[in-house]
Amino acid sequence: MFDILEYVKIKMKQLGVKKYTVKPVYFKNLVSTTQNINANNEYYLLISNHPFASLTIICSDEITNFPTFAEYQAHVAYRYRLLTGQININQLPNIDVELLRIVPEGEAGDADETEKRKNILLQELKETLDKIKPN
Repeated sequence: MFDILEYVKIKMKQLGVKKYTVKPVYFKNLVSTTQNINANNEYYLLISNHPFASLTIICSDEITNFPTFAEYQAHVAYRYRLLTGQININQLPNIDVELLRIVPEGEAGDADETEKRKNILLQELKETLDKIKPN
C-alpha cells in the first residue's frame, strides 16, 4: 500500500528540506467555489478521498483539472504533485477536499532555497508530463 508520509519524506529529501512538519487541511462543505492559499514557503499535497464532481487547482501558472473523482484517481502524476506558491482551488460548493500541508522548519525567508525548490518541482513536473504525452 502507498504510504503518503513516506512519499513526503522522499520529496522533502529531494528538495533539501531537513526538518518539516506535516498538518492535515480539510475543506468541508464550502459555500464558496474558490479557496485561495498562500503557500510561498510551504507545500501542499492533494489527498482527497471523498468523491467530487469537479475540481480545478491553479498553482504557479499550472492548471490541473479533475472533471470527476475517477479522473483524479487515474492521474497519478498530478495526484502526487507538491503544490507551492499561490494556490487557487476552484470547486463546486459542498465538496470535501483534503490536503497535507508541509511546512519546512527554520528556513522561512531563504528566498534562494525556496526558488531552488520550486525549480526542482517544475522540472520534475515537465519530465513527468513528457513521459505521459501521447506520441
